[in-house]
Amino acid sequence: MDENWALRGTDDVAPQADFAALSVLTPFMGRNAELDHLRRALRGERLVTVHGPSGAGKTALALQVVGSDCGREVVVVRVGRLRSRDHLESELMCALGLADHASGDRMAQIAAHVGERKILIVLDGCELLVTGAGSLTDVVRALLTHGPGVTVLLTSQVVLGIGIEHVVPVGPMPAEDALALLTVQAASRGVTISDSDRAGADRICALVGRLPGPLVFAASWLTVQSIPEALAQARTDPTVLLDATHPADEHHQCSMRIALDRTAMLLTEEQRRLWSVLAHFGDGARQEAIASACVTLGVFPGLRQVVTVLGALIDRGLITRTEDAGVSRYSMHALARLYGQGMRWEDLNPDAIRAAHAQYYADEAARAAVGWLNPGEVPLLRAVVSQRADLDAAAAFWFETGHPQRGLGMLVDTARTRAHVYAARLRVLADSLADGLARHPADPSDVQVTALGFLAWVKLAQGEPATGRQMLTRAHDLSAQLGGTAMPVLTFVEGAYAALAPVDAATATASVALLDSAAAAMSAPTDRFGVSLLATLAEAVHGDPARAVERSAEVLAIAETAGAPWATTWAHWTRALTLVTNADYTEAAHHLGIGLEGQRDCGDLGCVCGSLWLAAVILAPSNAGDAARLFGAAERCQRRHGVCLHSAHPLLKLRVLAMGACRRKLGVSAYNRAIAAGAELIGSGVDGATTLALSALDSTRRARPLTGSPAAVLTPREHDVVALVTDGLTYKEIGSRLHVSARTVETYIGRAASKAGVCGRVELVAWFLGSADTVA
Repeated sequence: MDENWALRGTDDVAPQADFAALSVLTPFMGRNAELDHLRRALRGERLVTVHGPSGAGKTALALQVVGSDCGREVVVVRVGRLRSRDHLESELMCALGLADHASGDRMAQIAAHVGERKILIVLDGCELLVTGAGSLTDVVRALLTHGPGVTVLLTSQVVLGIGIEHVVPVGPMPAEDALALLTVQAASRGVTISDSDRAGADRICALVGRLPGPLVFAASWLTVQSIPEALAQARTDPTVLLDATHPADEHHQCSMRIALDRTAMLLTEEQRRLWSVLAHFGDGARQEAIASACVTLGVFPGLRQVVTVLGALIDRGLITRTEDAGVSRYSMHALARLYGQGMRWEDLNPDAIRAAHAQYYADEAARAAVGWLNPGEVPLLRAVVSQRADLDAAAAFWFETGHPQRGLGMLVDTARTRAHVYAARLRVLADSLADGLARHPADPSDVQVTALGFLAWVKLAQGEPATGRQMLTRAHDLSAQLGGTAMPVLTFVEGAYAALAPVDAATATASVALLDSAAAAMSAPTDRFGVSLLATLAEAVHGDPARAVERSAEVLAIAETAGAPWATTWAHWTRALTLVTNADYTEAAHHLGIGLEGQRDCGDLGCVCGSLWLAAVILAPSNAGDAARLFGAAERCQRRHGVCLHSAHPLLKLRVLAMGACRRKLGVSAYNRAIAAGAELIGSGVDGATTLALSALDSTRRARPLTGSPAAVLTPREHDVVALVTDGLTYKEIGSRLHVSARTVETYIGRAASKAGVCGRVELVAWFLGSADTVA
């Protein structure tokens, strides 16, 4: 590795180059959970380590607690400046008030002095000696063995590893606490952070990882630059954040680069190399992604070795691990990432790391685009959403290195996953596609045509059909330049506009055939499914409503057979709409209730607006009050999320008729009050409106008559689940066989029981087997 990464020898690091000297000068704020944890630990444990990255405020936290520990003697030793066990023992003797004149075993003298006394010994900044031939470990063992009344409190970037050690982790501060600390620190330097500055100040907090030490530096930085100027400089030269300084004392300046130099000294070469690689990933990187890049680069041979080194970096407080649905994700704070990106190795340059990173995420986007119609659909959607920063960085790499079609192709593949709809981020998708198209060269390409088609579709969903039509026209022009062969994506978008924004009746009628043609031409089952849903909707509002009901049953069977939970909620929504066009409101309430429950279980943010709107349409004939409230909720939800499909021409007609019915039944004044009350249900989320919709739909669908055999009443997946229940399988066993969770099985059982009009598993089995005499 080159020497320009500024790794200093131990003798060259200023003793004050950590944050201990700042802790007594910095107002202590927040950290209530950590304070409580540390106080509890010191009441019951004999060895406690406050563990976290450089700048996390470990020393300040420890001193805050021990300063109020009046029940015993407290001794503090600054270990960070020491370089050997001899130095440590000598400092410990001085701290205990012992003269260090005589030769002999210092630890024996310390043990004799401590005896039975109740003493809390604080060893601050221990990381260098923890990693140095067990020096600190031996001293701590001796203190605990020979001093039964001794409690040892360490602050360290590295855990000690003794069996009785109790670790108190310290990481980034909560956003509000970090902003408060920055505000106080800036005020102490004569800089006022006003309410109008809060958003920018919060961004600065995020850039420095919301760690107390770097926040002190950021406050000093604001004495010479305004917040907008500081953010602008950070965008053009992020390393300014590493080099911002604060006086540690009258002789030394401290900076995050110096502090991270200290962290780097604690690591082995393979740990530093992994730091270099991981620094090019966004927060929440999966271990498979990290391992793929490392194998490609030749850093490690496989996942096993990567996981081992990731564990070491966690132990040193450099990265953190979180878990989402059983998947481990790894993150590091922004300044550690900047530092890692600046490391230089002879055989590992940043461009090679970025290339390996970009290749992995290009492959992931391509797999996700065609791989979501299965039981793993929701985890895949969440993965795409959580990895947005990595996907964007990968696409940017391809554009920057002369591969614009690969970059634009990644954006198209990401759009095909529907993750932006799931997360209510259509505007983000529109901006990404527009930016990618702007970076594409003048010569046309198939991927450029496809991207324009997707952007035109997004503009339709956003309620901007005029803008979208311009893009669709341009896509056709480019397609003609490429040879004029009809592309399925353009046929799909033409069909979508004909269905949802028709210019005349003939165009609307043609939409069904256009969409069917597009679906038949799609090669991926995922794409065919999505287009088939829209074709079914078009059939309901522009074609044969009775045929639309049949088609909706077919797409629902596809989704349920695939076991794709979110796709199934879409299919139930579509079936409910087709039933509305056939005036079967009770059956429509049944299917929309199932779909809305599924959306809630899936964590769907993007499609709930449409479900609230459809619930209002369904309820209007029988429950005008709740329908009006849900119209109010749907309108506000639509404005917040920017999704306007239910305001499209054919759906608008349903809306106008239903709202008119509510207004006539309630009267104008009561109707307006209900609309306003519904809008208020959309506060910080949609839970209140969703609960209202489910309750009202449930009341409507309870009137649903039971007709036909189980095969006629239940969906194919519900039928399979109940059949396995009759065989005596547990929910867990059924879930394992069908590749779904036990909770999902329970949901299917509940739906089947509701359809059958029975209560409980026993009655459901009896009904299913035809034992009518046992059913109440």
